[in-house]
Amino acid sequence: MGRKLTKSSLATAYAFRLACLAGISEKLLCKQTGLDLDELYNPDTRIPYEKQNRLLEEAARLSGNEYFWLGEQEPVELSKSNATFYYYYNAPDLKEASARFEKIYRILSDVAYPSHFVQGDEFIMRMALRGEDMFVTKYYVDWCMSQWMGTLLNFAGPEARIKAVRLETTDEERLAAYSRFFQVPIEGGYDHNELVYDQHVFNLPNRRQDIDPNLDRILEKLLLPAMKSLDLRKHFTEEIFQAIQSLLPHGAPAIGAIARQMGMSQRTLQRKLSLSNMSFRGIVMETRKTLAQSYLLDNELNINEVALLLGYSETSSLTSSFKKWFGMSPREYREKYRI
Repeated sequence: MGRKLTKSSLATAYAFRLACLAGISEKLLCKQTGLDLDELYNPDTRIPYEKQNRLLEEAARLSGNEYFWLGEQEPVELSKSNATFYYYYNAPDLKEASARFEKIYRILSDVAYPSHFVQGDEFIMRMALRGEDMFVTKYYVDWCMSQWMGTLLNFAGPEARIKAVRLETTDEERLAAYSRFFQVPIEGGYDHNELVYDQHVFNLPNRRQDIDPNLDRILEKLLLPAMKSLDLRKHFTEEIFQAIQSLLPHGAPAIGAIARQMGMSQRTLQRKLSLSNMSFRGIVMETRKTLAQSYLLDNELNINEVALLLGYSETSSLTSSFKKWFGMSPREYREKYRI
């Protein structure tokens, strides 16, 4: 793999590199998955998620290892020729790097991205899907979890020690494989996949000495078109969030009502959601999740009032949804995180 990697093919290139380390040739993987090497190195080509999945599945089959992507971490060799890659490693601290990492994946991936946030005494890196109906294979989850941990370690060093992994799967063999690889407690049965760190990790400095402040201006310019697209999507997301929030106290809103609230037709709203890789049901759910956390930390609201503000006619409905989202009841969440 002597040629320069492009930002559009970075994720797939990682997969190829790991496969090659296991003795699986690029040529064989391309033949088995229908990928063309020219696609991999073409800066104007985005690798379709379906092809990435075939690549991961085929590499697992050829290697004879179901947990192929939970492999050894390879030291990262920085290259300023790859704008998105160096953009992350040019950040002064992990807080800024995390914001850049999430932005990069939102540009590169049409499927999932690492959402970073601090919750209580934990810094969490969670796999967030671009749409409620999006599906990721077990191999894609394995790959993301191992690679994201490796990226953070390469940035901050041994102090960025992971303390737990939470997964959707309850498969005992897969949980055991994660336990062997991560060497930390592995918790299954969640509604999401995430890496968990102590809060202080969020503020760790860049352990590298090759930060180039002047390079940021160049990198920002290179990534500006994609970032503008993200900003437009963010503005639209905030606008629809506010519309949903205003109508939720009257019950779960219909898409037509939200469209009217935003001053557009239902067809226009559906088109914008489609262009942003979002589903209406999915963004209503995410709005409820976000508001539920905020409302429960408000000492002046009781749980019945929180349920009504979120459009639930029964408190039991809020409790059921909240347990699916966070693995605990609203009351338990309030007791754990309210100051």
